[in-house]
Amino acid sequence: MTEGRKELVGHFVSVPDGAELTGYSVALVRRLAQRGRVNAVKVGREWLIDRAALLEYKAEMQRLGPQKHDPTRG
Repeated sequence: MTEGRKELVGHFVSVPDGAELTGYSVALVRRLAQRGRVNAVKVGREWLIDRAALLEYKAEMQRLGPQKHDPTRG
């Protein structure tokens, strides 16, 4: 494997690894990828999710707290 490819692979995690990393369920992490809420690439039947984007999403949800459920937060 080339250096560039190793670096690229290191930035992405599988759905189960992303769930373990964030404490989210596997279903939620998969849904975030499918809906484009986090940067992800589908390879065959599997999703590879940008690790930094997933952690950024989690931090944003924690920052918003209950406001994340407010449709008028605009």
